[in-house]
Amino acid sequence: AIVDPFDERFSAFVFKIQANMNKNHRDRIAFMRICSGKFQRGKEYYHVQGGKMIKLSQPQQMMAQELIKQELQSIIDDPTQLSQMKDNELKETVMLADAAVKDADGRRDAELDKLLNDAMAVMTPQQKAELMLTANLSKELAAQLIS
Repeated sequence: AIVDPFDERFSAFVFKIQANMNKNHRDRIAFMRICSGKFQRGKEYYHVQGGKMIKLSQPQQMMAQELIKQELQSIIDDPTQLSQMKDNELKETVMLADAAVKDADGRRDAELDKLLNDAMAVMTPQQKAELMLTANLSKELAAQLIS
């Protein structure tokens, strides 16, 4: 099923499960990427494969914002690398930056916002058009690409 990222209902997919990291404990950790909605600590969520409600007991948040900032800065520093990027690399970097520029409370990361705008400024019109057609971008970023 296709998930609308603007859907207010929470959805995520688990992309890695690590278990038995410490022989003295029964431990496991699952990594998930949020696809839509907003995660709330302590709330029960429906597990599709299991067919039941589960409570995520000890959620931890990990952000890749620093990596995204480095990738955007390298595009700004050397725009020629844009032509060397694989088809989905630019799209993924821009989509991740677009998603990360606002935190859960809607506050904007000014540094990331500036880097994203500067990176878009060095893109060719063709690259911008391709992003508009293929990437799932926020309304704000889509408006910036058009202007």
